[in-house]
Amino acid sequence: MSVAGGDAKPHFKHEGERFTGQGEEGQKHAGGTLKLAAGKAYVFSLNLPKDFEIKEVKGAREVQVVKVSPSGQEEFESVKVKTDESTRHELIEWTNTFEPCPSKQRQTLKLSLMTADHFKMTLPLQVKTYKESNAKGLVNGNPLLYINYKFEPTMQLKYNLVRVTHQ
Repeated sequence: MSVAGGDAKPHFKHEGERFTGQGEEGQKHAGGTLKLAAGKAYVFSLNLPKDFEIKEVKGAREVQVVKVSPSGQEEFESVKVKTDESTRHELIEWTNTFEPCPSKQRQTLKLSLMTADHFKMTLPLQVKTYKESNAKGLVNGNPLLYINYKFEPTMQLKYNLVRVTHQ
């Protein structure tokens, strides 16, 4: 993940189980918070298995971005997926439209996609949105290199998230 138009990385702060109760029941997250600026565009780079294809809908490959506020209100947005021909990673550019959230509150961002074989996969992220002028909050933690999700297919045509790690 990077800031659109550059190589800058968002920061990630390890917080263990401190905010676990705010996500969906049974939802795993990376044990920390991704620090994002309101109004800033970010690029998610997905390194998917070779046999994993994102389903085309109406001629385009899309990912559903689900924003969940601290109060639990959800907003949905479809974002087109592009392929980086040099790395073969799937790229999703998304602009953070969350409002900055108060201290001790977190937001949830979920990237939800359908595979060509009709399986659903959801990648949850715990985020905290700051005003772009809050440089101290945005760099609290370490630059995020990657988040590794491990999934297992189920009989209900979805993948269950088994483990999440980060660096």
